[in-house]
Amino acid sequence: MVIRAHILSYVARKQYNKVRSSIITIQKNYRAHFWRRIFLRIRTAAIIFQKHHRGQRARSLCQQLKEEKKRREERSGGDEKKKNRGEGWRRRGEERRGGERIQRRKKRERGNRKKS
Repeated sequence: MVIRAHILSYVARKQYNKVRSSIITIQKNYRAHFWRRIFLRIRTAAIIFQKHHRGQRARSLCQQLKEEKKRREERSGGDEKKKNRGEGWRRRGEERRGGERIQRRKKRERGNRKKS
């Protein structure tokens, strides 16, 4: 009878530990899921807040630069627009000074590469 009691208690203890381990695993996974969702919600809110703040700063800076440019143009009488109008529009391969010489040199270099 004593041996049977020990065996039954051993089996019951084993079953209890298995159920307890399963419950702990379920609780652990639920808590991880629960707190992960909260973390993701907070992170998303922070990212949205940062995005809006950066956009606001960029719009503010853009507005300041536009106002500054307008004040400069008003002070100079609009001469800057006339002065800068033709710059920046050049053919491919041309440089600011001596563009023809540079183009001729490039043609010669291309010809030398083909020969060798």
